[in-house]
Amino acid sequence: MVKQLAIFFALLSNVFAAGQTHPAGLEAWKDLEDTIVLDDVTISILPFSESFQEATGGVFQIDLEEIDKGLLLTSSELLNLAPGIHMASGAYNTSRLVIRGIGSRTPYNTNRIRAYLDDIPLTSGDGISTLEDMDLLGIGHMEILKGPSSALYGSGLGGVVRLSSPYPRVDGFSASLSGEIGSFNTGRYGLKAAFKNDRVATTVGIARSQSDGYRENSNYSRTNAFLNTMYFGNRNTIALTLSLVDLFARIPSSINETDFNTQPEIAANNWLNVRGFEEYTKILMGLNLESNLSSNLTNHLVVFSSFSDPYESRPFNILDDRSTSLGFREALEYNMGSISLSAELEYFHEWYKWQIYETDHGLQSKLLSEHDEVRKYANIFALVQWRPTDRILIDGGFNLNRLKYNLQTKTQIDSTDQSGSYSYPIV
Repeated sequence: MVKQLAIFFALLSNVFAAGQTHPAGLEAWKDLEDTIVLDDVTISILPFSESFQEATGGVFQIDLEEIDKGLLLTSSELLNLAPGIHMASGAYNTSRLVIRGIGSRTPYNTNRIRAYLDDIPLTSGDGISTLEDMDLLGIGHMEILKGPSSALYGSGLGGVVRLSSPYPRVDGFSASLSGEIGSFNTGRYGLKAAFKNDRVATTVGIARSQSDGYRENSNYSRTNAFLNTMYFGNRNTIALTLSLVDLFARIPSSINETDFNTQPEIAANNWLNVRGFEEYTKILMGLNLESNLSSNLTNHLVVFSSFSDPYESRPFNILDDRSTSLGFREALEYNMGSISLSAELEYFHEWYKWQIYETDHGLQSKLLSEHDEVRKYANIFALVQWRPTDRILIDGGFNLNRLKYNLQTKTQIDSTDQSGSYSYPIV
């Protein structure tokens, strides 16, 4: 410390005495042990490899391994660190993401914003994105692209949130055990292991989150398991991503202003009387193949699938639904020096079934309605990046989108028959 202070005052004396910085002073200043050189941040939410400061869009990145996360049960809470973004949570299982005001009109979920885990969509066929059930242990970093992104990810008016699986930072085997505990029996525990060498990089883990909640009827429990493994060949890279979520959460629902000011811990009477809750198991899977076809041409193919089986008990009825999806994303990238071109095709197919049952004080009663729905959309993207000089970067792109769905009403007691095929013009 004494040596560093001596160098500092010697440098100042050189500046004031000679009117310029002395070379010897500069060399001494470079030798200071507390000098930190920051690595340039590379972003992956855009198709072309570029640094954070070169991105033409409004991009924000959160590295989960570089921040103090504390006792956070859901990954969505970290999104409030980004400027222009607000994540509102009614409960651990109910969140609404708003980017620059887009999404504020939806009270209980996130829409008009697309979300991905690696290259697996977290957005369903009806445009609803679910981020709050992803555990922090299975995420390496988050990237948020704010503003219209139709030329990159389709109809995401507000923007895109991309979660990336953790990647081992050191060679060999490593493992970590973590745990936090807080008030109201709130806790989060996890075990993660990783292995990395010149050919393979694998991360696997399991996490458990729980809370009795401050309010009545707000118990929450969630188990996450994940696997991400990559194989690096001479010209091909193959990656497999698996994610499992098992969730149970009771719902306290909303109360009026008087109760909020006098007894905020209570639940809404109608939800408390039926012990309202939701539960589901969700499985996500994605297979990613990246191939270097030549020195200028790269092919990127992703095949993804998901399954979820939600069940929700409410004061007015019980919803039992099931969703299965399958799709792919194909991208070709060509580099011609100062000009780079990306052409992509994405197809998404979802089978969605739901039944509405009468509730008898929280117990499932007679069937009221049953529906089957098939949702399909296709996107064609193109993006061009031009660097006329080292100091100028220009991006331009377009997207063609087509959405269709078929609805079949099998049983109807309390609703009208809306069976038929529906489609929208190409946008």
